[in-house]
Amino acid sequence: MKYLFADRYLMTLLESDDCVADDVDTCICASPSIFAEACNNEMYIEIWNDFMNRSGEEQEKVLVYLEKEVRKPREKANKCKDKRIEHPAYSPEECYQRIQRSLRCTLKRRQIPMGTLEVLEEEMLSFFSVSPESVYIAMMENRFQF
Repeated sequence: MKYLFADRYLMTLLESDDCVADDVDTCICASPSIFAEACNNEMYIEIWNDFMNRSGEEQEKVLVYLEKEVRKPREKANKCKDKRIEHPAYSPEECYQRIQRSLRCTLKRRQIPMGTLEVLEEEMLSFFSVSPESVYIAMMENRFQF
């Protein structure tokens, strides 16, 4: 509806002697649809004809294969999912207990400067993004670094 009013408005701007209504319809350029592009591409036509010339069973096999190919990236993404839900060793309590005892005491009792926490956080994030199953050990120069 919006385009109909736009066409009428444009037609009123044109002088009636220069252009007729049929010329305006031919001047409007719409982008071709995906189906139109596929029909104009010879490679797509060959693939489509090859698919259509196969038996129904072969067509079904091709479709099942293509569905499996689409699922592969999704399955790979699911393999890297969060394991804390499935395995009790990944629970927050168990992970906290794997921290060195003196560091746990330091985290409980003292206020750690925000800058130090930010640096440790950045180091751990970059470390675990590369090797999530590994153990991160921070080498502190002395006990008073915090």
